[in-house]
Amino acid sequence: MNIEALRKGVSELMDGCYNGTNPDYPELKAFQGLKFLDKLMPYLKSYFEKELKRRK
Repeated sequence: MNIEALRKGVSELMDGCYNGTNPDYPELKAFQGLKFLDKLMPYLKSYFEKELKRRK
């Protein structure tokens, strides 16, 4: 997973959610973006945990 791509994607998602300019989901607002991130976080957490174990 490319961390910069992830950071850019999350940044774009939050920008779009905050100001309603996300071209894919114009109806998204900030709280919906946060709900999405809540769903994403367990996946990211498990990914980073696996990656840390792999690198040790």
